[in-house]
Amino acid sequence: MTGTFKLTDRQRRGMFARLKPLGMGIEDLRDMVEAITGQRSISSLTKVGGAEVIDELDKLQRETRSAKPHPSAGQMGKIYKLGYLLRWNSTTIRKFNRRTTGKWDIHDDTPKEASKLILAMEGVLASEKQPA
Repeated sequence: MTGTFKLTDRQRRGMFARLKPLGMGIEDLRDMVEAITGQRSISSLTKVGGAEVIDELDKLQRETRSAKPHPSAGQMGKIYKLGYLLRWNSTTIRKFNRRTTGKWDIHDDTPKEASKLILAMEGVLASEKQPA
């Protein structure tokens, strides 16, 4: 009897909210629904079927997030410390990051890009320490 209740509005909204961050569209969702439940119609999903689809979307989101490397905690600490030594606020660090890596948010950098940013910041710090 648990599988006979219709998909709730909250579940339906939850499915659609998960699509954009994954780069998916409505047709992708229908393909997933069909693969999981055997039916292509989203509106005819049951609560149980909806929960299975949401679980699969969440699993995809976790896999996508973990596949994207981010700077290590040590790299982030070094960036913040260099920013402090250079007397830069977060906006200045972000602007410098954009010039160095092309990204605004340092948390979106890859470890390689974070290393590039650290080297560039160390270069600026070294040039400021040299007497004129």
